[in-house]
Amino acid sequence: MDKDIENAVAEFHAIFLPKVRVRYIGEGNNRIAFFFRGRFCLSCGLSDYFDDLAFILNMHSGKTWIVEDMYPIDNGMFGWIVIYKGEYK
Repeated sequence: MDKDIENAVAEFHAIFLPKVRVRYIGEGNNRIAFFFRGRFCLSCGLSDYFDDLAFILNMHSGKTWIVEDMYPIDNGMFGWIVIYKGEYK
C-alpha cells in the first residue's frame, strides 16, 4: 500500500473510528478501492464518509480523488465497496 494511502486511512480512522472503519482493497487503472464497514446510518449522510475519505486522500496525494462507484454488500448492511477515480492536480 502506498504511504499516502496509508496516511489517509490512518487520518480517517483518527476522526471516525469506532463508528466507521475503512480498509484498502487495491488499486489499478487510476482507481483505488476501499471497503467501508461500521455503524453508519444508511439513509442519512452515508456518502459523506465516502466524500470525507476523498477529501483526506486529496490532502495526502498529488491527485484529486472523486467517488466513482459505490457497491453495497448485502444491501449495505454488511458494508460498502467504494471506488475512487484519481485525476492529477
